[in-house]
Amino acid sequence: MALPNGVARWTISGALTAEEVWAIDWWTQPGTGYSSAQQWADTVTAMLGVIQSNSLHTNLAGLMATGGNVQGVSGLYYKTSQTAEYSAQALLGTPAAGAGTSYMPLQQCFCITTLTPRPGGSYRGRMYLPATGMTLDSNRRFNGAALAAVVNSVKGVLSAGNTVGLYGPPVVVSRTKTVATQITAIRYDLKPDIQRRRANRQSAGTRTVVAVP
Repeated sequence: MALPNGVARWTISGALTAEEVWAIDWWTQPGTGYSSAQQWADTVTAMLGVIQSNSLHTNLAGLMATGGNVQGVSGLYYKTSQTAEYSAQALLGTPAAGAGTSYMPLQQCFCITTLTPRPGGSYRGRMYLPATGMTLDSNRRFNGAALAAVVNSVKGVLSAGNTVGLYGPPVVVSRTKTVATQITAIRYDLKPDIQRRRANRQSAGTRTVVAVP
């Protein structure tokens, strides 16, 4: 199990509450041309600009309940090693604040699947976007119109690597096969999803013990 050479892992992150954080990530393949930490840091700053120009930060915030936010992006660059040779972070001047009017469970997510031309689990990935401020319709599904903007923003950020050599094309990375396969499409549906399998990092509030006679 190993990473292929010349790949980068990108992570957008923020907070759901004062006690709980979230993150989504994806991979690109810029190649092995980076040779300094400053060069990579400049690229991560440029990626923040791509996120802003595609309004991904604000559209993500639109899925989140008030109290949550989007803070910035980080990038890990794996040139020829299994540990990142370079890492950097770029933060928004002001975090994009959650604008949703509902307060759903912190685990509630909207899932985007990244697809490549090849079948099988090694050739597709998933992005779990926080959707704590999204209401459900009578069929217990998300409103499709509300999701269209964020899907278009994700598409724009992924597509940036196809036209700008800095980031490299978006890829699905398989450690088991040591291969990076270019993403050619993204898929989503309206069903709520969850990512976490643990308790929230938040105060439990009042705890009550009821005796069973």
